[in-house]
Amino acid sequence: MFEITYAGPEFAVKGPASDTTFHKTMEALGGINRQFGTYYYPLTLSKLQELYLALKPYGKIGMDQAMQTAVKRLKNGEILHLTTNAELENYQLNYHVELEAPKIAAALKDYQKTGVGFLTTHKSALLADHPGSGKTLMAITTMINANVTGNILVLAPSIAATVSWPEEFEQWGPLQDEYLIVEGTAKQREFKLGKLRTAPTGKRRWFLCNHEMARAKYHGPESTDEKGWYEYHWKHLFFHDYMVSEPKIPRRWAAIIIDESHRCLVTKKSQAWKQQQTRCGMGKLQIKPGGRKIAMSGTPFRGKVENLWGTLNWLDPEQYTSLNQWNRYYFDAKPGYWGGIELGELTEVKERELFDELSNYMIRRTKAEIMPDLPPKSYAGHMLPGVDAAPQLKQGFVGHWLPMAGKQKKAYEEMAELALAHLDSGDLMANGVLAELTRLKQFAGCYGRLETKEITTGGFADFIEEFKPNLPSNKFSWLLEFLEERGIYKNTTARSMDDAKIVIASQFTSVINLFHAELNKKGIKSYRITGETPNDQRKMFVQEFQKPTGVQVMFVNTKAGGVALTLDRADELVILDETFIPDDQEQVEDRIHRTSRVHNVIIHYVRSLGSVEESIALTTIKRDVSQKILLDGYRGVDVARQILSEKGMKQ
Repeated sequence: MFEITYAGPEFAVKGPASDTTFHKTMEALGGINRQFGTYYYPLTLSKLQELYLALKPYGKIGMDQAMQTAVKRLKNGEILHLTTNAELENYQLNYHVELEAPKIAAALKDYQKTGVGFLTTHKSALLADHPGSGKTLMAITTMINANVTGNILVLAPSIAATVSWPEEFEQWGPLQDEYLIVEGTAKQREFKLGKLRTAPTGKRRWFLCNHEMARAKYHGPESTDEKGWYEYHWKHLFFHDYMVSEPKIPRRWAAIIIDESHRCLVTKKSQAWKQQQTRCGMGKLQIKPGGRKIAMSGTPFRGKVENLWGTLNWLDPEQYTSLNQWNRYYFDAKPGYWGGIELGELTEVKERELFDELSNYMIRRTKAEIMPDLPPKSYAGHMLPGVDAAPQLKQGFVGHWLPMAGKQKKAYEEMAELALAHLDSGDLMANGVLAELTRLKQFAGCYGRLETKEITTGGFADFIEEFKPNLPSNKFSWLLEFLEERGIYKNTTARSMDDAKIVIASQFTSVINLFHAELNKKGIKSYRITGETPNDQRKMFVQEFQKPTGVQVMFVNTKAGGVALTLDRADELVILDETFIPDDQEQVEDRIHRTSRVHNVIIHYVRSLGSVEESIALTTIKRDVSQKILLDGYRGVDVARQILSEKGMKQ
């Protein structure tokens, strides 16, 4: 007689303790023997089916009531632990939270308590709730709820590590926790990291670092990561007092949290020494026995499900050892025609199995689940002329489609001809393809010229062409009319608390600088946040914009503005240009569409007719052409050529 019982994120199988065949079967199925004669498995339908087939010849199988209910939910198509489950729906926080952070205990919403419950019961987890759901607060609360003590490492984009995380600590506490922002010069960072030589004065001590501080560079033969050696840029993160100890003693953190994990955990290689330095170093960081790992991302797939392997490998490196095997199993990966690997479609059966597997690591709630009263985003404009898209694709073709004229149109056509000539030359590969399309996107936004700039790398001089934008611009003209309609331009009336607030996004800092300067000339005050904006200034700009009677217009760079920004005072967002990665736009959209404020949000995509932006709209919404394809050898050249052709524009 075998008994199967429900154990939250797992199920337990109990059998005859003296039966060696039973033990061998359970071990072969990957069970973990935590109790005498009892093995634990992840709660997935595929694992249950596998178990039934293996145990059926040996005797009767019984299930407790909770397990029967869980099986019914799995068969009905519910994905446990990606949303909620019966055990976590009414999760009660531990008394530590009430004692140490009463403000948090009083403020947490039910869905946030469920998230804390999931992170508490899973030592390695991906918190993948939609942007604006309060993931930072949930991660902080989890450390308190799980009674984690000691040193905690937070790796985040620079602005998040230096602004948004400290703001959360200042607002919520807990007061006895110490947090250190590791920034500044090398000496200043070394000084702060030097505090790791002493024990924390409180229960927890947080070290807030940017992603790049985790870099590790491999030196040696590229055959196995056991050979050669690693150069760690900030050794304190990896070793105890490395200046005096020999051999080096690895540092083990009480917990490691990686914020915006989609930016740094994606990898195309299994071996550490083949990965980018930041990803390589993150894989070398260690936690204490029983320590915790949390990855956080509102866009964990980065446009493609296969990108998730890097996160899973970081969370559970013993389980996820081979990217190639994972791709072969789920995506029927095969050698590509031009080299590399080509992935097939994720079938419905494999998709279900994959998400069953992910339920052991990931919790993800959409805004519709979290805040049913939150109005959905609205997309303004009209369909691209001449396109008869399927209903599910129509949104991607809705926007303000503007003709180009005069100098701008002429400059664009000349650049398109030049780009086609480069593609046909046979010399343009990889990054050059993307560079050509990016340059065309710039000319589709406004008139400009190319300036040759000399750069020196490693003692070698090279020359690059930089786009210098200028007017006229069909998009700037549209923007002026748009602001006038909102009462921002040519408005002589007094300001009120109901006045419109507008966020304007572009991936090109040079375009932001131009449009910002031109608005100032016309008496329209605006702020701009780009990668060049100092943190203290960025914080001040956000605060002023969020005031009811503060400045009405905010420019943000798509990359810089997609992280650690809350601009929910805005009612409308204008996106001047798009990337080939849909998640970039979603991140920016969610700076204003947040659970912190229930209001209508209108999104405006401003696009140029007869330009590469028509194809970007098509490929972005279909998600079948991205940077990956554009950088994929000869195939990338073919795709780029099609995008620039008239046929490619109108498909």
